[in-house]
Amino acid sequence: TSFDIINIIAPAGRLGLIIDSPLGGGSAHVTDIKEHCLIKNEIHLLDKVVAIDDEDVSTRDSIEITKLLASKIRQEERKITVWREKAARDGSLPANKSSPSPFTEENTIRTSFDIINIIAPAGRLGLIIDSPLGGGSAHVTDIKEHCLIKNEIHLLDKVVAIDDEDVSTRDSIEITKLLASKIRQEERKITVWREKAARDGSLPANKSSPSPFTEENTIRTSFDIIN
Repeated sequence: TSFDIINIIAPAGRLGLIIDSPLGGGSAHVTDIKEHCLIKNEIHLLDKVVAIDDEDVSTRDSIEITKLLASKIRQEERKITVWREKAARDGSLPANKSSPSPFTEENTIRTSFDIINIIAPAGRLGLIIDSPLGGGSAHVTDIKEHCLIKNEIHLLDKVVAIDDEDVSTRDSIEITKLLASKIRQEERKITVWREKAARDGSLPANKSSPSPFTEENTIRTSFDIIN
């Protein structure tokens, strides 16, 4: 896909950002960057705010996110995770109100997430996807023995896109219906957000034993995981 996951380290103080929620639903995103913005060289217009200090806010509205950021105004550092269209980083979308700036290395470190795309064949997938009671992205809670992608999908994978359509704010019922509507497609691309610990083996991968990625069915996306 054409997205980057970026983590920005913001200092204490008022950020100088305006964050709005789309009328049609979806992740809250940056709509204005003030001249005095503390992270104006790192944040971009249209960045989707998906986590604050590693807390998933991808399904929260702009008011809740703004309140959460304000509650942390005196923290020495705040980590703001954004989902950015790669076109914005490459220069074809506006980066900020002046000119796009390169990443500041002292403000960027690696996150502990991978974005994985899995190519699923036609047919019933054999997956159970649930939504957390407290909110957040829907995730895989059961992998059946007959699952078509049991060697690629992991328990706890967060489902964030289907065929490049953003579903990060949809509940498990909507995602399951969308997948079912594509059951006869020759291929379906399922994008998941996976904690790196799961890939490294400290979290369960599937109901039998963790399997390595099958190269023909698993494609590394063009995401950079940057902090």
